[in-house]
Amino acid sequence: MREIISKIKSGDKDAFSELYRMYYPKICGFIYKILKNKSLAEEITQEVFFRLWVNHQSLDETMSYDSYFFTIAKNISMDIYRKNTVETSYQNYQLSRTTEPHANETTSQINFSDLQKLIKEAVDKMPKQQQLVFRLSRTDGLLNEEIARKLGISKRTVEKHISNSLKIIKVIVKNNYMLFFI
Repeated sequence: MREIISKIKSGDKDAFSELYRMYYPKICGFIYKILKNKSLAEEITQEVFFRLWVNHQSLDETMSYDSYFFTIAKNISMDIYRKNTVETSYQNYQLSRTTEPHANETTSQINFSDLQKLIKEAVDKMPKQQQLVFRLSRTDGLLNEEIARKLGISKRTVEKHISNSLKIIKVIVKNNYMLFFI
Protein backbone atom coordinates (compact mmCIF):
# COMPACT_ATOMS: atom_id res chain seq x y z
CA MET A 1 0.00 0.00 0.00
CA ARG A 2 2.84 2.38 0.82
CA GLU A 3 4.20 1.95 -2.67
CA ILE A 4 0.85 2.81 -4.27
CA ILE A 5 0.42 5.87 -2.04
CA SER A 6 3.96 6.97 -2.83
CA LYS A 7 3.23 6.74 -6.56
CA ILE A 8 -0.07 8.61 -6.15
CA LYS A 9 1.72 11.29 -4.15
CA SER A 10 4.01 11.85 -7.12
CA GLY A 11 0.99 12.11 -9.47
CA ASP A 12 0.87 8.58 -10.92
CA LYS A 13 -2.64 8.21 -12.33
CA ASP A 14 -2.26 4.48 -12.93
CA ALA A 15 -1.53 3.94 -9.23
CA PHE A 16 -4.56 6.06 -8.39
CA SER A 17 -6.70 3.91 -10.73
CA GLU A 18 -5.38 0.78 -9.02
CA LEU A 19 -6.28 2.15 -5.60
CA TYR A 20 -9.69 3.18 -6.93
CA ARG A 21 -10.38 -0.35 -8.20
CA MET A 22 -9.26 -1.84 -4.87
CA TYR A 23 -11.33 0.39 -2.61
CA TYR A 24 -14.33 1.52 -4.64
CA PRO A 25 -16.52 -1.55 -3.87
CA LYS A 26 -15.62 -1.52 -0.16
CA ILE A 27 -16.30 2.18 0.32
CA CYS A 28 -19.44 2.19 -1.80
CA GLY A 29 -20.83 -0.80 0.13
CA PHE A 30 -19.99 0.85 3.43
CA ILE A 31 -21.80 4.06 2.47
CA TYR A 32 -24.78 2.13 1.11
CA LYS A 33 -25.19 0.47 4.53
CA ILE A 34 -25.42 3.92 6.10
CA LEU A 35 -27.70 5.70 3.62
CA LYS A 36 -29.56 2.84 1.89
CA ASN A 37 -29.31 4.71 -1.41
CA LYS A 38 -27.19 3.25 -4.20
CA SER A 39 -26.81 6.37 -6.35
CA LEU A 40 -25.95 8.50 -3.32
CA ALA A 41 -23.43 5.87 -2.17
CA GLU A 42 -21.78 5.94 -5.58
CA GLU A 43 -21.72 9.74 -5.59
CA ILE A 44 -20.14 9.92 -2.13
CA THR A 45 -17.58 7.27 -3.07
CA GLN A 46 -16.59 9.45 -6.03
CA GLU A 47 -16.27 12.39 -3.64
CA VAL A 48 -13.94 10.38 -1.36
CA PHE A 49 -11.62 9.64 -4.27
CA PHE A 50 -11.90 13.18 -5.57
CA ARG A 51 -10.72 14.52 -2.19
CA LEU A 52 -7.90 12.01 -2.17
CA TRP A 53 -6.72 13.11 -5.61
CA VAL A 54 -7.03 16.82 -4.84
CA ASN A 55 -4.78 16.30 -1.81
CA HIS A 56 -2.53 13.66 -3.38
CA GLN A 57 0.66 15.69 -2.97
CA SER A 58 0.25 15.85 0.81
CA LEU A 59 -0.42 12.13 1.34
CA ASP A 60 1.53 10.34 4.06
CA GLU A 61 2.75 6.86 3.09
CA THR A 62 2.84 5.75 6.74
CA MET A 63 -0.83 6.51 7.39
CA SER A 64 -3.54 3.84 7.54
CA TYR A 65 -5.62 4.53 4.45
CA ASP A 66 -8.25 1.95 5.30
CA SER A 67 -9.40 4.05 8.23
CA TYR A 68 -8.77 7.32 6.33
CA PHE A 69 -11.09 6.34 3.44
CA PHE A 70 -13.82 5.06 5.70
CA THR A 71 -13.60 8.09 7.99
CA ILE A 72 -14.02 10.45 5.02
CA ALA A 73 -16.88 8.30 3.69
CA LYS A 74 -18.60 8.22 7.09
CA ASN A 75 -18.24 11.98 7.60
CA ILE A 76 -19.64 12.85 4.17
CA SER A 77 -22.46 10.31 4.63
CA MET A 78 -23.39 11.69 8.05
CA ASP A 79 -23.36 15.26 6.72
CA ILE A 80 -25.74 14.25 3.94
CA TYR A 81 -27.90 12.24 6.32
CA ARG A 82 -28.21 15.23 8.67
CA LYS A 83 -28.92 17.58 5.77
CA ASN A 84 -31.63 15.26 4.44
CA THR A 85 -33.15 14.91 7.90
CA VAL A 86 -33.31 18.67 8.35
CA GLU A 87 -34.77 19.14 4.86
CA THR A 88 -37.42 16.48 5.48
CA SER A 89 -38.34 18.02 8.84
CA TYR A 90 -38.59 21.44 7.24
CA GLN A 91 -40.72 20.13 4.37
CA ASN A 92 -43.04 18.39 6.85
CA TYR A 93 -43.22 21.59 8.87
CA GLN A 94 -44.07 23.62 5.76
CA LEU A 95 -46.65 21.06 4.71
CA SER A 96 -48.32 21.13 8.13
CA ARG A 97 -48.41 24.94 8.01
CA THR A 98 -50.29 24.91 4.71
CA THR A 99 -52.83 22.34 5.87
CA GLU A 100 -53.64 24.05 9.19
CA PRO A 101 -52.52 27.65 8.85
CA HIS A 102 -54.35 29.18 11.82
CA ALA A 103 -53.54 26.45 14.32
CA ASN A 104 -49.88 26.44 13.40
CA GLU A 105 -49.65 30.22 13.44
CA THR A 106 -50.93 30.27 17.01
CA THR A 107 -48.54 27.49 17.99
CA SER A 108 -45.64 29.35 16.37
CA GLN A 109 -46.53 32.53 18.25
CA ILE A 110 -46.66 30.62 21.54
CA ASN A 111 -43.37 28.85 20.80
CA PHE A 112 -41.69 32.14 19.84
CA SER A 113 -42.96 33.84 22.99
CA ASP A 114 -41.75 30.94 25.14
CA LEU A 115 -38.42 30.98 23.34
CA GLN A 116 -37.96 34.71 23.95
CA LYS A 117 -38.76 34.21 27.65
CA LEU A 118 -36.28 31.34 27.88
CA ILE A 119 -33.53 33.42 26.24
CA LYS A 120 -34.23 36.35 28.58
CA GLU A 121 -33.97 34.04 31.59
CA ALA A 122 -30.70 32.61 30.28
CA VAL A 123 -29.24 36.10 29.79
CA ASP A 124 -30.39 37.14 33.29
CA LYS A 125 -28.38 34.25 34.77
CA MET A 126 -25.14 35.26 33.03
CA PRO A 127 -22.39 37.19 34.81
CA LYS A 128 -23.10 40.95 34.81
CA GLN A 129 -20.34 41.89 32.34
CA GLN A 130 -21.40 39.15 29.94
CA GLN A 131 -25.05 40.24 30.20
CA LEU A 132 -24.10 43.82 29.46
CA VAL A 133 -21.97 42.91 26.45
CA PHE A 134 -24.64 40.57 25.08
CA ARG A 135 -27.44 43.14 25.48
CA LEU A 136 -25.36 45.93 23.92
CA SER A 137 -24.70 43.65 20.98
CA ARG A 138 -28.05 41.99 20.47
CA THR A 139 -30.55 44.47 21.92
CA ASP A 140 -28.84 47.78 21.18
CA GLY A 141 -27.20 46.55 17.96
CA LEU A 142 -23.75 47.93 18.76
CA LEU A 143 -20.71 46.61 16.91
CA ASN A 144 -18.04 44.75 18.87
CA GLU A 145 -15.62 47.67 18.48
CA GLU A 146 -18.22 50.10 19.81
CA ILE A 147 -18.91 47.89 22.82
CA ALA A 148 -15.19 47.55 23.52
CA ARG A 149 -14.72 51.33 23.44
CA LYS A 150 -17.82 51.97 25.54
CA LEU A 151 -16.83 49.48 28.25
CA GLY A 152 -13.08 50.01 28.07
CA ILE A 153 -12.31 46.36 27.23
CA SER A 154 -10.67 44.71 24.25
CA LYS A 155 -12.60 43.72 21.15
CA ARG A 156 -11.44 40.12 21.74
CA THR A 157 -13.01 40.18 25.23
CA VAL A 158 -16.28 41.39 23.71
CA GLU A 159 -16.17 38.58 21.14
CA LYS A 160 -15.48 36.03 23.88
CA HIS A 161 -18.41 37.28 25.99
CA ILE A 162 -20.76 37.08 23.03
CA SER A 163 -19.50 33.65 22.04
CA ASN A 164 -19.93 32.33 25.58
CA SER A 165 -23.39 33.89 25.80
CA LEU A 166 -24.50 32.23 22.58
CA LYS A 167 -23.18 28.86 23.75
CA ILE A 168 -25.14 29.13 26.99
CA ILE A 169 -28.31 30.17 25.18
CA LYS A 170 -27.93 27.41 22.61
CA VAL A 171 -27.61 24.72 25.27
CA ILE A 172 -30.59 26.01 27.25
CA VAL A 173 -32.79 26.36 24.18
CA LYS A 174 -31.71 22.98 22.83
CA ASN A 175 -32.53 21.31 26.14
CA ASN A 176 -35.97 22.93 26.29
CA TYR A 177 -36.94 23.03 22.60
CA MET A 178 -35.48 20.01 20.81
CA LEU A 179 -38.00 20.49 17.99
CA PHE A 180 -36.15 23.58 16.80
CA PHE A 181 -33.04 21.49 16.18
CA ILE A 182 -34.56 18.48 14.41
